[in-house]
Amino acid sequence: MTSHVHIFAAFPNRCKATAGLVLLAAGALGCEGEPPSAPAVPESPAPAVAAAAAALTFTQISSGAYHTCGLVGDGKAYCWGMNRDGQLGDGTRTDRPQPRAVSGTLRFTQISAGTSHTCGITADGAGWCWGLNSRGQLGNARISPRLTPDRVKGTRVFRQISAGFWHTCATTQNDVPFCWGGNVWGEIGDGTNTDREVPVRVLGSLKVRRVSASGGHTCVVTTADRAWCWGYGGNGALGNGQLDHRNVPVAVSGGHAFRLIVAGDASTCALTPESVAWCWGYNQDGPVGDGSTTNRLVPVALSGNLRWKQAIAGYHSCGITSANQAYCWGPNTGGSLGDGTLMRRLTPTAVSGGLAFSGVSPGDGHTCAITAGGRVYCWGGNAFGQLGTGGSAPDDCSGIPCALKPQAVVGPA
Repeated sequence: MTSHVHIFAAFPNRCKATAGLVLLAAGALGCEGEPPSAPAVPESPAPAVAAAAAALTFTQISSGAYHTCGLVGDGKAYCWGMNRDGQLGDGTRTDRPQPRAVSGTLRFTQISAGTSHTCGITADGAGWCWGLNSRGQLGNARISPRLTPDRVKGTRVFRQISAGFWHTCATTQNDVPFCWGGNVWGEIGDGTNTDREVPVRVLGSLKVRRVSASGGHTCVVTTADRAWCWGYGGNGALGNGQLDHRNVPVAVSGGHAFRLIVAGDASTCALTPESVAWCWGYNQDGPVGDGSTTNRLVPVALSGNLRWKQAIAGYHSCGITSANQAYCWGPNTGGSLGDGTLMRRLTPTAVSGGLAFSGVSPGDGHTCAITAGGRVYCWGGNAFGQLGTGGSAPDDCSGIPCALKPQAVVGPA
């Protein structure tokens, strides 16, 4: 992807990783090889079919690189967008421009869309993953892809899971972090740089409330409200004031208390208990949101005096304020900031439309957000149907279908 050349130069063979789970109450383009010469155009359903399906009411959403997934009230999972590696979990490799049910009868309590794979947790605490598996990121002791959900190896009971680029991490009900998959930068956190095809415990005795896996690094917030990161540190994404990679957890500098953390593409954002947002890492296009284009090796406060429910770092970053307003900042590829333009923004900028959202999840060149009523809206690039609008897109971004403002996700296929 040419839009990522500036990051690839420091972090070779990388694409966008998951931006993280969005709770209501609260990838993919050839990342394992070369991107295609031209994007495949997703199949479009007949207008009558799209109109006949009532829009779903979601409880959670999660944007991957070029696909999006969500859960409805009974825990059934739906995904849409790019599917060449089976990351939609419907048993095919066909891109889907509108929500399509994940195969099987599983019901999930949480779902996380990564770059080219997706993972979820069922009510019994079992982890299930599907999609690309070239580095063991599905955690099933294999390296072959899976087009439908496959259970993560072992009997551990998980309560939260995060699918990244080449790796996946999860926390147990006893607050113990485990990771598996690609480990070239040490993102597994086990003291090695060896890929792991099954879950391995992160070194140390950290008790973890939340874990976030990204492109090449991983971050956690502990039960004591402290942030730790490990893996790729070349842009300062670990927040420890250094640029070296770490294969064991290192404390984020500054001594801040954090309640939420999200590891983005090559940057990271976290929220304090007082709902103040701090970000750090790669910033040449502004995803740190401090008004500069300088990489930040330690946490810096997000510009403005807003209070935040979420601050989600990614290739571009987004957040939800305490007033339920969505803001985005950073590169604006395909209109992914949702402000009606293609302009880069170095500070938080309001998403157009004035909709009240309870959560937001930025992907690579698209973003999705969820309202308190469970309706999902997406904006940005739509070359693979990742907006879930049934194949339609009102705008054109250099020959690629896109939406510069939020568009409602249509009913299921």
